[in-house]
Amino acid sequence: MENNNNLNEGSSPLFYLGKAVWSFVRFLFLCCMTFIILYPLIYMISLSVRTGADMYDMSVVWIPKHYTLENFKLIFEKLDFGAALINTALITLGSTMIQTFMCALTGYGFGRFKFRFKNILFVIVLFTIIIPPQMTNLPTYLLFKDFDLFGLIKTVTGQPSGINMLDNVGTLYILSLFGQGIRAGLFILIFMQYFKGMPSELEQAAMIDGCGYTVTYFRIMLPNAKGPMLICALFSLVWYWSDFYTFTTFFSNIRTVSVTLINIRHSMETIVSVDAYDPYKIITIVQAACVTSVLPLLVIFMFAQKQFTQSIENTGIVG
Repeated sequence: MENNNNLNEGSSPLFYLGKAVWSFVRFLFLCCMTFIILYPLIYMISLSVRTGADMYDMSVVWIPKHYTLENFKLIFEKLDFGAALINTALITLGSTMIQTFMCALTGYGFGRFKFRFKNILFVIVLFTIIIPPQMTNLPTYLLFKDFDLFGLIKTVTGQPSGINMLDNVGTLYILSLFGQGIRAGLFILIFMQYFKGMPSELEQAAMIDGCGYTVTYFRIMLPNAKGPMLICALFSLVWYWSDFYTFTTFFSNIRTVSVTLINIRHSMETIVSVDAYDPYKIITIVQAACVTSVLPLLVIFMFAQKQFTQSIENTGIVG
């Protein structure tokens, strides 16, 4: 009798009506949230393909009446935006790969081994997360201005090394290699928690097969850490790509995307002549530069969003 009552309640018109109303409300809520999130991007794209006449036309809100790609052409020809994209890509890809590998190795050491001063070293790692980079970039700047690896040159010769590593892409590579890249402490913590939760039977089985710690790490532990590696790589990629403070600290002649965007208004005289100076035209050019800078990240996320979402769920970062 109870089963029949439940069946009747589940198949009643009110049940289906309530389910349909709830689905509609949920769909409407998701559409509103999606619009709020995508509004800046959609409006930025709309502005980037407009002509100056559309900016003065009050009837144009979203869809331009006259499409043009002149704004994109100007930023590549006048601002040399292509060189900025290449420089940023070289810095970002190299630093991301080095940092992800080194953070995974460091996190594995913290998560699976017991050694002296482990707690002290881990506190130092936490300090790299807590302390803002503005407090450490100045001593790091002085270190690379007169670069001397562990003070060996000054110890042998008694004189400063005279090696200036500023305005060199290798500067950020070195920082990533020693776990001092952008948000490196956070990535070490993620890898440490992941490796700490892996079953010890994997290592024991590898030891029985004759594998040492190094072989076990590269052949068993690291391949099983694809999830956190993808998460850390994507976050590192985004943070390096959009970084401004670190780039301006160590680079003065190497142009990157973020630095070009910040200084784009000061470069307008190279794009628009004084006679043709139009504030609305400048807005469309700036938006074209913003769209170009965001486009590579959007393409990467479109191809990696499924794996990225699954990796976050499997790694347990949300909890």
